[in-house]
Amino acid sequence: MFIMISFKSMLDQAGLNRQHIFDLARLPPDLLVPLDLGEHQRQLILIGDFCKAARSAIEYGARASVALPNA
Repeated sequence: MFIMISFKSMLDQAGLNRQHIFDLARLPPDLLVPLDLGEHQRQLILIGDFCKAARSAIEYGARASVALPNA
């Protein structure tokens, strides 16, 4: 039996769970300058890891801020 798995699903399973495609024409020029892009390039593909440790830290921070009394 052959099971088709999407590329996004494979990235998610590998822990690379942040995938975005940006249209370069819609991004600010000052953001693009350091990338040294060629004129034929039209998209920026970003693949990243929003790891469990980061999520845990954010969740912990949210819980801590709720638990703190007003100063």
